[in-house]
Amino acid sequence: MRPGPSQTTPWKQNFCPAYLSPGFTLLEILVVIAILGILVTTAQAAWWQHVAAVRRTDATVALLGLAATQEAHYLDALSYADKLTAPPPDGLGFEGTDNGWYAIKLELNGPDGFRLTAVPQTGSPQNMDDDCREFWIDQTGDRGSSPSPPSVCWD
Repeated sequence: MRPGPSQTTPWKQNFCPAYLSPGFTLLEILVVIAILGILVTTAQAAWWQHVAAVRRTDATVALLGLAATQEAHYLDALSYADKLTAPPPDGLGFEGTDNGWYAIKLELNGPDGFRLTAVPQTGSPQNMDDDCREFWIDQTGDRGSSPSPPSVCWD
């Protein structure tokens, strides 16, 4: 005989008391939240590393452009420009990197050499990029970076 609407089945009597409804326990919910927290933390770290790598192009584009401008200046004046911000023909007319995340410094190595160096600006989000703190390029086109090798920072 089937139980009526007011009667409960033996399964519900033994395993699911009337005051509890079937669902998730607090422990199960806490475990899911902990797993999600770990996944989000891992994903966020990977995301910020990617963003820092993309922002490095602000420095590399500026350095490559300035090196080409220095070579053009050398063809005209038979010497490299010693001023970044002065307009040509006295300098390179450089106003800053596209996004302003890096400061560029020019050093002359005698009449036939130069080195352009980029470091993160004060207050720039690139100050948190511990892989590539400094980039440089010289008159021969040699590229360098620190503390990571150029293969990490320039690519």
